[in-house]
Amino acid sequence: MPLYIRDDEADELAEKVKTLAGAATKTEAVKIALRNEVARLQRRRSLSQRLDAAKVLARSAGPTDTAFDRKAVTDELWDEA
Repeated sequence: MPLYIRDDEADELAEKVKTLAGAATKTEAVKIALRNEVARLQRRRSLSQRLDAAKVLARSAGPTDTAFDRKAVTDELWDEA
């Protein structure tokens, strides 16, 4: 089924992709752009997947040292102790 581009911005973007990708036609450029977008969206992780990864990282850091005095360390670093 044919795809008609009736939007000036979409036409300009297709022309840019055609030039940058070295595509022979705008149709080929649109196919390249759409394939790339599909691949990008498939690689994108959901929020819950990203949060799960963050939780694993936080657990691997170990428990928090409640005796650690962050202010004292910061003051020492800034020579304000």
